[in-house]
Amino acid sequence: MRNRGTMNNRQSTTGKQQPATLNCLSKIAYCSLLVVFAACSTTKHIPEGDALYTGATVKLINAENVTKQQKKVLNTDLTGLTRPKPNGRFLGIPFKLLLWNMFYTTKEKGLKAGLQRRLGEPPVLASTVNLNANITLLQNHLQNKGFFGAAVTADSTWKKKKASVTYTANAGPQYHIASVQFPGDSSGLTNQIAEIGKQTLLKVGAPYDLDLIKGERERIDALLKERGYFYFSP
Repeated sequence: MRNRGTMNNRQSTTGKQQPATLNCLSKIAYCSLLVVFAACSTTKHIPEGDALYTGATVKLINAENVTKQQKKVLNTDLTGLTRPKPNGRFLGIPFKLLLWNMFYTTKEKGLKAGLQRRLGEPPVLASTVNLNANITLLQNHLQNKGFFGAAVTADSTWKKKKASVTYTANAGPQYHIASVQFPGDSSGLTNQIAEIGKQTLLKVGAPYDLDLIKGERERIDALLKERGYFYFSP
């Protein structure tokens, strides 16, 4: 009886170990797949004289009177504005780009061409990056956030057929709202605006924010139309 009990325990233990073993084998197979993909060259089909664009970095400097959290948010926003976006990655590996290279063909029809289009993603080339356009975009965003003296420069780095860009944003001081004033005459429309303005989104001392100013105009416009001023246009 003891031997049977021991055998049953062993069988039970083995049964519990099987899922763990399968899980371990799955991880090994997955890691092997990652190694195979990683071994493929991401620059294999990059045209001569061009490079694979790997993305942009934004360095925000001299942003005065701004908290660390505000700098972090602003830096994230600026980085998100840069174009184009590099090839997508999963776990740090550009799978779609690797699949595009794996099924690479210059033909427009056929099995490989179909797989290349459906599963792959063509390389984002450095030649498609417009530095001046990105500089203007970043400067405009900074100015819209109250950094009226902001200046942005760009520096590209090319190495082994890969290229990246570093944008340095010299923000300078951020301007704040000194006062909020609404029209002061005695017309009915002005009185309505003054009443609505008591709940204004614009606060004295808050950083200048063009989006917030636009939001305030839209708020006033919507409330006036609710009160019958259908032809009012801010």
